[in-house]
Amino acid sequence: MIIYETSDDRLREQQVADAVEKAWELQLLRLPRLSEAGDYIAVVEGKVFALVEIKRRNVDHDHYGTYMIATRKINLLLDTANSLRLEAVVVVEFTDGTYWVNAHEMSRMPTRQGGRYDRPEENTSVEPTYHLPHKDLRRLGDERPATGVEGGDGQGAVGGIQ
Repeated sequence: MIIYETSDDRLREQQVADAVEKAWELQLLRLPRLSEAGDYIAVVEGKVFALVEIKRRNVDHDHYGTYMIATRKINLLLDTANSLRLEAVVVVEFTDGTYWVNAHEMSRMPTRQGGRYDRPEENTSVEPTYHLPHKDLRRLGDERPATGVEGGDGQGAVGGIQ
């Protein structure tokens, strides 16, 4: 596997994680680098409630008709979260803001072949992908996933664990 992530990428990802912590009033703990089951675990009042995948895109959130992400990545995130009885959240920083979506919503979206066509040396750059309409992304700060700590039933913002 070829690794394209740089130290600048990791720094920017940490800045996004810091913004999420502040907006959602929680703690994000970094998972081991190259974890296939998310980048962070989200902790509220000492309780783990979600796996969080952080992505960055160098375009506005509505530049394309959909937000695209590998089905493999989302399915593994969900499989791990479900086995641990946790929520799964994807946070995406675009040039015009930071947005998020519950990964269960992503898994219900249409799939088609997609990916990076500028990386011919890596045969996994083009693969099945989920496509979420940009209108379904939530802006960071407008709302947050339910944590189950605030007196709720442990269900997430869109119905919890599926």
